[in-house]
Order: sequence, then structure tokens, then C-alpha cells
Amino acid sequence: MTIMQLGKTLDKNPIVLGMVQKEYYNETIFEALRQMKDRRICYVSLNKPAKTLHHAFALHNVPMEKMFFIDTVSQGLGQDNGEDNVLFCSSPAALTELSIAIGEALKSGAFDALFFDSLSTLNIYDLGSSAERFTGTVITKLQSGDDQGLFTCLEDDQDTPLIRTSSMQVDKVVRFPELYGRIDKKRKNTALALLGGIGISGTLMFLHPGGAVTGYVVGGGVSGTPAALLLGFFTLLAVTFMAYRGTLLRPVEKEQLLAMKPAKHDKKKLRSQYHGKISHWLESLECAIF
Repeated sequence: MTIMQLGKTLDKNPIVLGMVQKEYYNETIFEALRQMKDRRICYVSLNKPAKTLHHAFALHNVPMEKMFFIDTVSQGLGQDNGEDNVLFCSSPAALTELSIAIGEALKSGAFDALFFDSLSTLNIYDLGSSAERFTGTVITKLQSGDDQGLFTCLEDDQDTPLIRTSSMQVDKVVRFPELYGRIDKKRKNTALALLGGIGISGTLMFLHPGGAVTGYVVGGGVSGTPAALLLGFFTLLAVTFMAYRGTLLRPVEKEQLLAMKPAKHDKKKLRSQYHGKISHWLESLECAIF
């Protein structure tokens, strides 16, 4: 299966587990969401703050107009600033909170698909069979409501008990080798373009078209033509931008995640709070549409 067929795959196999190679993880998430752009998505994040996801998705042209987030890390980082389209849980290991949040999202009937990022994060906690029971419960809720779900994990974790069990519970397990080939090609072309820009700017810095050394001097004695300096500036800007894009969606460090302890909550109050937040977002979304 190619990632371009993800939408059709979900229509035929509503609950899918995507196994992703670590070095292609972010690009795979971006492309998967682009292929699901016509769906109203509840995005469950176990290792990245919602604010970070907002910035990264905007930068990579991932539509967010119909996306709602369940964020399990911002509260532990002190970053739960009350965004309208975000539910906050105290920790990725707060399975009761997370189950209530997902349950309220699915009961609302507002979402076409649940995007769960990622099962691999649950593996860092010593949850025993609790993680497997939790995942099984979420899958059962999706099945009973005829909802779609895309769970992600790292390929390196495929032999862990949680991923093995989840693989047997979902409708289909998919991988994306075709996408990796396209990503490699794009990375190579980008690197060649940047190297070419650096090479051209370096040549123009010291030579004019006739091949003689120019006498153009700037500031502290840097020789070059205005065109060379401008090209060099934009090349540096491009390198900086690519580096920024590459680091923008780094997951929270394992040590920080482990330090986030589940909080104690009154389940009834928590359920009411989550229900109210989802309802408020839906009302604002409908107002924006009409």
C-alpha cells in the first residue's frame, strides 16, 4: 500500500496500525494527515505538545481547520494555556484520563477518525498489561461506533508485547516504503540545491564573468559582488530554515515524559469538563462554517 491510498484503506479497513521507520516519522505523519484532510480528526498526542504540533502542521501545509487535539504532555510541561481545540491530560501514562477524553470525543459523534500518535510512547512506561487493555478498549470503542482509527508506532517496536497485541486487534497493519523513497529523493535534491547555491555564491564572491578577481569590498574586507552576497544570504537562510523544519517536531525527551505523573481526578467532573470543551469547540466550528 502507498500512503496515497491511505484514505481508501481506511474506508475498507477502518482501524489501521501504521508502522513507521524512525528516520521518516515526521514526514510520514504530515503526509498521512494530508491524505486524511477531508476527515474531521481527533489527534491524540502522547509525546508532543499541541502548540508544537500546530506550528509544525502549519509549516508543512497540514490542514487543521477540522482537527481537535488530546494533549497528554503540555500539562506536565506547564504549557496548558487553554486552547479551544485541545483537551489536556496530566500524563501519557494517565490511561484513565486518556480513556475518558477519547470516549467523550467518540461519543460526541463529531469526528470521522482518531489519529493516535503513538503506541510506542506507551512502551516507555512500566504499564504491564494495562497498556494492552487500554489500547484494546479504544479499538473496541472505535469498532462499536463505526469510527476510523489510525494508530502509529515505530517499526523498531514491532516485537514488543503491546505492538504485537495491537497488530492482532486492528483491521490492517501498513508500512510506507514507497514514501521513504520519495523522502530520500527530496532530501537529496534539497541538499544538492543548497550545495549548488553555496558553490555558485562562493565563485561569484571572488570572480566576475571574465574570470578576474573583483575589487568589490564590503565591510571588514569581504570581497564579492552584490549578487554573490545576496545569493549567499538566501542560501544561508534556506539552510537555517531547513534545519528549523527538521527540529520543529522533536518529541519530548523520555526523561521528561517519565517525570509526568498521572493526576488524581473525579471521573464524573473530568467527563463533564471534557464534554463541555468538545461541545464548545463544535459550536465555534459550526459558527465559522456558516
